[in-house]
Amino acid sequence: MVKRSWWGKAIRTVPHDLRKGLNSLIILVAWEIWKHQNSCMYEGLASNLPNLIQVVADECTLWCMVGASKLQELLARSLAPQA
Repeated sequence: MVKRSWWGKAIRTVPHDLRKGLNSLIILVAWEIWKHQNSCMYEGLASNLPNLIQVVADECTLWCMVGASKLQELLARSLAPQA
């Protein structure tokens, strides 16, 4: 039996039209965590979770500004007030 990845499981839990946006978000977050980890390891910076979260939010904004429409749609739906 093949063990399914967390990513694959996560993708299957969202509506089909939001999957590209979720893929973009997962890639963006993983990339920023990797860069943060390298800064801590190789540049001696202290780990700073609030800063990392702000960087991810800023990058999401930039990605949306340059055309990541599915990410923008995912974030808009996620942040919209629930009725």
